[in-house]
Amino acid sequence: MKKQIINIFDKANAAIKIIEEFFLGGAVFIMALLLISNVVGRNLFKPIYFVEEIAMVLSIMVTFVGLGYGTRNARHVRMSAIADLMPERVQKGFAIFSSLLSAVIMVILGVAAIQYVIRLKNMKQLTPVLSFPYWIFVLSAPVGFFLAALRYLMAFFLNFIRPGVWIGSDAMNEYDDGIVVDHSGV
Repeated sequence: MKKQIINIFDKANAAIKIIEEFFLGGAVFIMALLLISNVVGRNLFKPIYFVEEIAMVLSIMVTFVGLGYGTRNARHVRMSAIADLMPERVQKGFAIFSSLLSAVIMVILGVAAIQYVIRLKNMKQLTPVLSFPYWIFVLSAPVGFFLAALRYLMAFFLNFIRPGVWIGSDAMNEYDDGIVVDHSGV
């Protein structure tokens, strides 16, 4: 039973990772392509007016979807100077507590973001140049917060079912002497 749960966990984790990486890579590539073409167009021809708007929307989406991705790989700000000096058991306790607290905070922020999206939808706010409904793009905020919450919960549970100190769903404590994460076994 435990092995089946871990297997489901690992498959879901891998699927979400592929989606996140595809979206983030594609969005950054499109943003770079549009902004570079706009610079060339502005200097040689006429500016492309909608490019800045699309770049702004993509920046918002990359920021919030990247929140979940950064959490997965423990690429977030940690204040662990004191915890890193403690024995592994205490470090694990800190990791469990901070993962759970961070997940709760991300859920609270996700709910607030949903309320904001609903408010934007009710106001019928549109983007200035292309007149797209702005709330569609801001949907990335609750998605990012809930993905981050999911990642923190995964780290929380990993600290109970796997050895070592897990600070992200794919990352152990950085001071664990280069241990490579292998999700193929228990």
